[in-house]
Amino acid sequence: MSKSPAFQFYPSDWLSSSKVNLMTPAEEGAYIRLLAYEWQEDDCGLPDDDKALSQLSRLGEEWFNGGSRVLRACFKAKGNRLYNERLLAEREKQSAWREKSRLGGIHSAESRKNKGIEGKGEGKGGSQMVGDCLQPNGNSSSSSSSSSIKIEASTAALRLSGILGDMILKNNPEHRELSNGKRDVVVKRWAVDIERLLGIDKKNPEEIEKVIRFAQADKFWIPNIMSGKKLREKYETLKMQMFSGGTGKSPSPGDVPAYKRRSV
Repeated sequence: MSKSPAFQFYPSDWLSSSKVNLMTPAEEGAYIRLLAYEWQEDDCGLPDDDKALSQLSRLGEEWFNGGSRVLRACFKAKGNRLYNERLLAEREKQSAWREKSRLGGIHSAESRKNKGIEGKGEGKGGSQMVGDCLQPNGNSSSSSSSSSIKIEASTAALRLSGILGDMILKNNPEHRELSNGKRDVVVKRWAVDIERLLGIDKKNPEEIEKVIRFAQADKFWIPNIMSGKKLREKYETLKMQMFSGGTGKSPSPGDVPAYKRRSV
């Protein structure tokens, strides 16, 4: 499996992770080190050996005095190797991205050849090289790079996006995008982000629906979760609050209407 020199790091996901929040500072630093070592391996794995892991993590004896139990919970054993599932998914995502970019370059070159266009991709009709620094989930000012990978929304993602759209409209009849008759178009666009929750983040559709309903019934989150993208960005925080007994209350009559509050 091919590898790139870097992987994406999501601060909000890291800071909202219950596993990370329960670690000591030493264990958290050890976790980052193990992820870095794992990423450098061709198979994106670590040796399932406590002595080696105690050295790689720099925990030393602390690995055998509780550190192993905490950190092993972040990995799954396969054979004699340990794998962090999210990091492994990131490696596979990047490999798929580069393969699609490679095939796209071949297709573009063939198209230029068939049309009798010569050159190295300069000018209006040329192709554009995509480097390893561009990720499928990242942003780019180039329309060609952002459309190299097309994620198709599943029926489940469309259904969940529709629930989100309908609940937002109920709370905020003046929603800028949904209230102008383009509800179906917007819902389809949001479904792509929800598809990423399902396919990339491996979230359960039933759980996603519960989180959506929680967010749209909570006084704080109503004005702050106004799209599929924002739902994905804040998902782990929302889930933690939902399971820890968040307010889950709709605004009372005396509150400022949700759609008139500034969203962040």
